[in-house]
Amino acid sequence: MDFRQNVQDEAYFALMSQRAASGDIAMRLGKTLIGLRVASNFTTVIVSYPNKSILKSWITDSKEFNINIEHITFTTHRSLHKHKLENYECVIIDEIDQLSLANWEHIASTKNINHIKGLSGTMPLRGYKQRYISNICPIVYTKKLDETIGYTS
Repeated sequence: MDFRQNVQDEAYFALMSQRAASGDIAMRLGKTLIGLRVASNFTTVIVSYPNKSILKSWITDSKEFNINIEHITFTTHRSLHKHKLENYECVIIDEIDQLSLANWEHIASTKNINHIKGLSGTMPLRGYKQRYISNICPIVYTKKLDETIGYTS
């Protein structure tokens, strides 16, 4: 098994081991594929993303790896507050470090979020974002860029 596959498997199992969990994973290691694998375990999923290029990577990876995404609702971070998160079995936040204070307040005020999973490669080290991540969706897996030295895709 190659390094990238090993990281993806480790991150997937770490995220699935807890109801609320985040992964801090360096770029080029397959965060989107990890998210797709997590989403495959649930019947209703909402994925929040910051921009169109992130959405495009979810769609591209779903096709490349033949992963069904018909059960996933996609929404931008900006529109996340328009959704009743308790209506989804799993909430996945791609680039969780980019959520606004208003979105964190929306998440914090939602009762009974079944599963919440966060993905990022640049987790905040301080401030309200770090506090919300620690309290609501704690980091359970980390693979930093300096740990990938010598890795080639």
